[in-house]
Amino acid sequence: IGDREDLENQTEIPLLGIIANGPKNARMVFRDCENSAVVESFEFARINLQHFFKEPPNKVIGITSSIEGEGKTFCSVNLAHAFAESGDRTLLVGADLRRPKFQGYFAQKVQYGLSDYLNQDFNFEKVIIPTFHDRLDVIFSGTIQNNPIKLLENERAEKLFSLLRTKYDRIIVDTPPVGLVADYFLLLKYFDINLFIVRNNYTNKDILKGINDLQKNRKIKNLNLLFNDVESFSGYGYMKNAHNYYTEKTKRP
Repeated sequence: IGDREDLENQTEIPLLGIIANGPKNARMVFRDCENSAVVESFEFARINLQHFFKEPPNKVIGITSSIEGEGKTFCSVNLAHAFAESGDRTLLVGADLRRPKFQGYFAQKVQYGLSDYLNQDFNFEKVIIPTFHDRLDVIFSGTIQNNPIKLLENERAEKLFSLLRTKYDRIIVDTPPVGLVADYFLLLKYFDINLFIVRNNYTNKDILKGINDLQKNRKIKNLNLLFNDVESFSGYGYMKNAHNYYTEKTKRP
């Protein structure tokens, strides 16, 4: 996928937003590069989610991609941070139990995570970890699993998401890539909104054919695309999405 036009020619799935390319060492962009295009682009994505999914259920957002390296975890972490900044009580859940990544974004050391909760019998509050932001909590992935299918099918998973819905305004779930393992599809029933990450000059066009089929067969509800790592755009008009909500072409001073 080379640019926005290229992406839109490959699929009819709505484009929720475009995430601007940022500094290579910037992970938590709201802290590492304030007042930048990448921060603004996450704000636009957050606003679009709030605007186009006003009616409940709209609380739990599952985020996936086709393969590793497309920025799924990066987008999950920073979108969660954007909701926290806006005033929402937000939870970020690490549901990639095979190759978890977002522990590297946070300094906390924890004893229990999602896989441990699903595999043992203890109170769910043990896995909820406060972060540097008073409106952002995290559930880490926990002990790495070679085959977490049975854990994700556990009735404790359903109980957990029901409890979390009562505690938070927004829940962002970082999941495994949909093109590699079946884990994501076991989690689908808990998601109100689904975001699929496509990375500029990285994601293969052929991958989108399978995602288009899933959309047409209505196997994934409320599916939207987030186009990540876009370098070339003019002003902030690049945020114009499928709903023609953002059309402003004025450049920021």
